[in-house]
Amino acid sequence: QALVGSTVITYGIAINACKKKAEWKNTLVLLADMGQVVIKPNIITYSSAMSACEKGAAWQQAFALFADMRQAVVEADTIALSSAIRACEKAAEWQWALALFADTVLAGSAPDTIAYNSAINACKRGAEWQR
Repeated sequence: QALVGSTVITYGIAINACKKKAEWKNTLVLLADMGQVVIKPNIITYSSAMSACEKGAAWQQAFALFADMRQAVVEADTIALSSAIRACEKAAEWQWALALFADTVLAGSAPDTIAYNSAINACKRGAEWQR
């Protein structure tokens, strides 16, 4: 059920609260609700949702959210990128972490130190440190 009198800020606050408790499933429900009430998620809501997925060990959902964000033409920032890569890192999904990293570089964005470290650590966890 959609939040009464909701705005993107209202949803952002709710998603951030879920992020703090790693309740990634609830963040996905809230993002879906936003679409039903015709509120477009922004970079903050996407980043918070991806961070919740990272904390909840739901790397596939974080990766999908990053793709959804790009499809919705919401420009990725370093926080969103780092959240998605960290989710892949924690699952030792080095291929996906590197794919996100490479996609961002090819799109002309400059990853930050956290994104670099997360991509490196994903390779380390996946025993692909030579990459």
